[in-house]
Amino acid sequence: MDNNQIQDTVLAKYYSTIDEIKAKEGKIILSFIGNVNSDLITSSTYLLENYFNTNYPFSKLKNKIIITSIEIIQNIMENSPQDEDIKQNSFIVVGDVDDQIVLKSFNLCEKENYDRINNYIKDINSKSKSKLESLYKKNLKDYSMSKQKSGLGLYTVAINSTTKPIFEISSITENYYSINITTTIKNE
Repeated sequence: MDNNQIQDTVLAKYYSTIDEIKAKEGKIILSFIGNVNSDLITSSTYLLENYFNTNYPFSKLKNKIIITSIEIIQNIMENSPQDEDIKQNSFIVVGDVDDQIVLKSFNLCEKENYDRINNYIKDINSKSKSKLESLYKKNLKDYSMSKQKSGLGLYTVAINSTTKPIFEISSITENYYSINITTTIKNE
């Protein structure tokens, strides 16, 4: 599969995600496809804050969604290939469907990172929310004294989710795997 075929696959997945939210009569709050970088954190935070201040002004939902979105964006940045032509094949979509927010993301990772990422995803998927919260607090304390990355972003996604998030990793080409995250956070 060449770069054009990869792009076609990603575009099909992106538009399918948009159509899925719209089919449920949902609103698209945030939609981005391309090279995910730190500028997206700033602009998406601004867009999400405005949306939630207008539509859910007294809800705790805003902070959960913003933090979860930032963690998903950072996950994409951390795990995407360095090749600029391949790196641009990422997306994040945030939709408002029936008083719940759906966040979906897609990015590619290199084959040599598959085992590390897949084991991490399996570990998160195997734990209850309360176990993740406990581990999160312990690891956060351990990492607060060091300058290393904590690696707790997907823990945050799982903890903030109302239902168990779906973390999937699958082969897309001989050299690349796709990482798909789907999570839902209800207005409480």
